[in-house]
Amino acid sequence: MEGVFAVDRGSAVMGLGLCCRVRRTSLAHMGNIVAGGLLGYNDSGLWSSSMSTRTELDEEQVKRYEIQYPISAYTFPQESRIHQVSFDDEHIHVELTDGRKVSIPLWWIPTLHNASRAELEKYEINRGRTMVIWDPDKCAINDELCIADYLGPYRDHGSEQSVD
Repeated sequence: MEGVFAVDRGSAVMGLGLCCRVRRTSLAHMGNIVAGGLLGYNDSGLWSSSMSTRTELDEEQVKRYEIQYPISAYTFPQESRIHQVSFDDEHIHVELTDGRKVSIPLWWIPTLHNASRAELEKYEINRGRTMVIWDPDKCAINDELCIADYLGPYRDHGSEQSVD
C-alpha cells in the first residue's frame, strides 16, 4: 500500500493510481499502513509518520476507485500577469492572463476608494503586467496596486529582516 496518505478521518486516502474511501472504524489502523515514511493516524488517533509496514485493513472495509486524471492534467498557475482591469462601485476587478479573476474591495485601498470613477479609469498596466499604476502626472491618484499582494496570505516582509 505504498503511496497512501490520510487527509482526515473519514476522508479519501490517495494511493498510487487508486483512491480509497475508508470507513471511520478502520481509520484507527491508518498509522499502521504507513509504509515508506507516509502519514496517517496511529492507534491513539494522532498523526504518525512512522515507517511501520503492518497492514490491518480488511479488504471489505476499503472501496477502491480509479483516479480519472493524472496530476499532469491539472493546471497550476506559475505566474500572475494582468490581462485587464475593470471597476464597479465597490471593487476593482483584475482578470489575469491564466483566467483567474480577482476582485479587490476599493475600501482596502483608500486612494482608490476616495477617487472618482473617471480618475480610476486613468490607470496603466506596467510592462511586466504585474502592477496597476495611477501616475500622478496623468490623474489625481498617486498609487500602485501589485497583484501579487492580493493573491496569497499577507507576509510582513519587514519582520523578516534582523534589527541590529
